[in-house]
Amino acid sequence: MRLLMFSITFRPFIGGAELAEEEILKRLPEIQTTVITALLDKKLSREETLGNIIIKRVGWGRRRLDKYLFPFLAFRLASQLHRENPFNLSQAIMANYAGLAALIFKFRFPSVPYLLTMQSGDSPFFFFIRTWWFYPIYRMVYTKADFIQPISNYLSYRAKSYGYKGSLKVVPNGVDLALFQNEIPNEKIISLKRELGIKEDETVIVTASRLVYKNAIDQLILGFHEWQSKTGRNATLLIIGDGNLRKKLEKLAEAIGAKRVIFLGEKQYRDLPQYFKLADVFIRPSRSEGMGNAFIEAMAAGIPVIATPVGGIPDFLEHKVTGFFCEKDNPMSIARAINEILGDNELRRMIVKNAKALVEERYDWEKISGEMNEVYHLKLNP
Repeated sequence: MRLLMFSITFRPFIGGAELAEEEILKRLPEIQTTVITALLDKKLSREETLGNIIIKRVGWGRRRLDKYLFPFLAFRLASQLHRENPFNLSQAIMANYAGLAALIFKFRFPSVPYLLTMQSGDSPFFFFIRTWWFYPIYRMVYTKADFIQPISNYLSYRAKSYGYKGSLKVVPNGVDLALFQNEIPNEKIISLKRELGIKEDETVIVTASRLVYKNAIDQLILGFHEWQSKTGRNATLLIIGDGNLRKKLEKLAEAIGAKRVIFLGEKQYRDLPQYFKLADVFIRPSRSEGMGNAFIEAMAAGIPVIATPVGGIPDFLEHKVTGFFCEKDNPMSIARAINEILGDNELRRMIVKNAKALVEERYDWEKISGEMNEVYHLKLNP
């Protein structure tokens, strides 16, 4: 099979969607995939091969310009490649610039099945602000798809809200169990704690997140400070990730006098487990969420998770069964959840056990890639 994939970003720009693409495709070597993505950085090469994946980059290395022109540049390149050696299937990763590129390609080559993968966890209001002025065209990104693969039930409802009436199948993102369940040597943990100034008796709370509005790290900082102030516990909040709100969040932590809030910035994906192993609790109080890879990664690592009941999170998190819910935009609720989960050892052990079992049963990349293989071949043999 020859698969044409449109994705506005790809390696080395790795988020949940990009990680999923790579993890799935490397397990399906019989699918020869060409990924057309935006250049975004002049230092990157225009073409790269990763096993059965050929990456082709379009644009000039100017982020905003590359994104805005991506649908047209990607379509032009895709058309040329299709004429030289036809593709069996096209796939858009998210209903954004990639979806528009796939839509144009579908109009030009209607016999090539078009698969839309829905990954974005941004709120309906966010999408409305971005798309209201060309709504009829944007709606066709959904309605012209031959098949839709959302990563959560929440996103399947969004597809239908845009008028999609065709077949769809929810296939979530997965987790690298070998990586996140790997034992970290005790000496490494001790060394990392020393490097971060964490004492042996200190409680550690961690989050891994883009520092953007939807992930509500401001609420986490406020909730952590509230809990720490009321309990007097010696604790550290580790914030892994970067984004356009980093400076504002650093100023917020300083302004309220929050102690021991450490911004670690971006970390390599393979290094995440060692930071998770330091932690007693993982928290991300999202305002919206398509699914959230970091939650199931924390579950796989054996950390109890606190999250909000928004978007795709209820697909895998059940309150006091596989994790804890806190209220959206409510720092007091975050503080209460931290206090409860740390104050009940038996409940915490049960949650960790249940969450690990769920992840192993449902979210192993091997299982996910098998499900996606069925989706790919379903489109060739409807």
